[in-house]
Amino acid sequence: DAAAELFIEQGYGAATTRQIADAVGVRQASIYYHFGNKQEILAELLADTVRPSLDFSRGLDPAQAPAAARLYALTRFDVALLGGGRWNIGALYTMPELGAPEFAAFRQEREELRHAYGELVAAAAAEGADAIADHSVATSLVFALAEGVIAMRAQRIPCPADLPDVVAASVLRLLGCEEAAIEAARTHPAVRPTP
Repeated sequence: DAAAELFIEQGYGAATTRQIADAVGVRQASIYYHFGNKQEILAELLADTVRPSLDFSRGLDPAQAPAAARLYALTRFDVALLGGGRWNIGALYTMPELGAPEFAAFRQEREELRHAYGELVAAAAAEGADAIADHSVATSLVFALAEGVIAMRAQRIPCPADLPDVVAASVLRLLGCEEAAIEAARTHPAVRPTP
């Protein structure tokens, strides 16, 4: 938490492990019992913004819910996760430092999450939600819409409690779903409480 605050408030490059240790009330050397360096701390924070949504996507069973309901559920979960943390870690996604090998696992998991969205977009299109013919474009738009909460938080725009549902419904509208289908997705048992 202390590292997240420093990375967001001061910038990743400016924050030091000494500052993190001081904020926690421990000696700097104590940090190295848990993390090898500052990059490992950031990698763990970044993983916490992607891994829960990726795990959630893996639990969405096609036999249990139509694609629109699964896409709604994933989007809702992801937006709640990104919008609900104390610190807006997603704002660090565009840092050039994330191209370093130390962050390869994060980049891979984020791409896997994007792929999970893409599979649901394609499945929803097969079920009739095909307003955007190019599934790659549709996936990019859907993923950007879900991650839009990051930009809102960075601009200090208040995120209302119903934002996960608003974004999830907007994703389905973007794909051409009718309001009745959106309501059916919203109320489907696959749509569990947000994190």
